Amino acid sequence: MTLWQPMSIGPRTSCVGVAIAVASICAGCGGDTQLTVRYAPEYVPSNGSLSVFGVFENGRLSSDAWREVGPILSSGFSQSVCESAWNENFLNANPTLTSAIDEYTRDDGVSDKLLARLAPLAKGGSILTFTVLGRRPASKSEGSARAKGSTSSAPLQVGGGMSGMGGGGRGMRGGGGRRQPSMLVEQDSETKRGAYEISALLYSIQQRRSIASVSMSYTGPDIDVALKEFSDKLRTAITNVTCAGWDFDAKVDAGKIRELMDQPVPEAVTE
Repeated sequence: MTLWQPMSIGPRTSCVGVAIAVASICAGCGGDTQLTVRYAPEYVPSNGSLSVFGVFENGRLSSDAWREVGPILSSGFSQSVCESAWNENFLNANPTLTSAIDEYTRDDGVSDKLLARLAPLAKGGSILTFTVLGRRPASKSEGSARAKGSTSSAPLQVGGGMSGMGGGGRGMRGGGGRRQPSMLVEQDSETKRGAYEISALLYSIQQRRSIASVSMSYTGPDIDVALKEFSDKLRTAITNVTCAGWDFDAKVDAGKIRELMDQPVPEAVTE
């Protein structure tokens, strides 16, 4: 049986159906790791290169989160850490634009319409965005260091309230409560208590839509092992691409981002 869900990151969805293509359980990861791959109908691989936009973590875009997960998640596309657009340099150099992006995504997540506006900045032929929900479990090395009284880095903190994978901060515009379901979770199931969830959504600039998603739910003792498993799955699901950066000299009008906030939320489409 094929299950169709709308595709997007965050509560606001585009009306693009996706089929669940792969679902697997990693029993050897020292915990419970569930991996899922989805492709859009009539999926055409976006070969060549991709640009990493950033990490949408617990309802907000986070410049810190990529420093946590970037080294592992870049391994399938580059020998070094892929450049993320949502970094401190970009934020400081473009306060008007990044403020508009931050405001939009807090309500509506990272949508295809937003990525279409930001496409002129991308050097790659596609844009990869990550979503994180939950507290990052400590790796074994971090756990050992804390047990010895070390001041190693703390787990990522949970942000604003969300009810499911990829949810945004408030998830509504005004007070209308028009939250839309995300493709990244089964809508009739609740987020597993204590789980760390991460997903990657690939947006094709040429096709002007999201075309593939890889997601993972993990509960266990060593997050680094799980993230490596997720990175391996990401590499096999999105093949023949390398990591490209961003052209920050290209111009994007912040007003075009703010125009998106006034557009009506589309109805979700299921089959």
